[in-house]
Amino acid sequence: MFWRVEAISGTLDLLMKAAPRHESKDELLLEIESRAAWLTHIDSRADAAAPSQDAHLYHEERRIFQASYKQKFHAAALERWRERAKQLRDEPDAYLALKEHETLRRECEPYAELVFEAAAEMDAELQRQFDEAFGR
Repeated sequence: MFWRVEAISGTLDLLMKAAPRHESKDELLLEIESRAAWLTHIDSRADAAAPSQDAHLYHEERRIFQASYKQKFHAAALERWRERAKQLRDEPDAYLALKEHETLRRECEPYAELVFEAAAEMDAELQRQFDEAFGR
């Protein structure tokens, strides 16, 4: 579990380097998280085609959504999870270790999925730009 948390942290660091306009990891996480929530929101709407027909309406609705969005994930969680993973590594009781491992995994997984998906999107965009630059 410790290495999973380290992988999440390292990926978030890479995203920070790739997105220098963000002043903090929390700001970057808010953008990633709210973007994913927005895409889910827009896909779930019955009239999903309506905002996409009118760019002004789309941007206005997105602005309202962003303003009301409440952030769920924060960078501070990584340090707490790292400490819990270290404690877990030293737990002598196998049952308690397994139980804590599952609890920690359930807490980390949505965060990990969000961060890794953003990294994959960034990688795909960089590859697209590379291919475009070299005429592929």
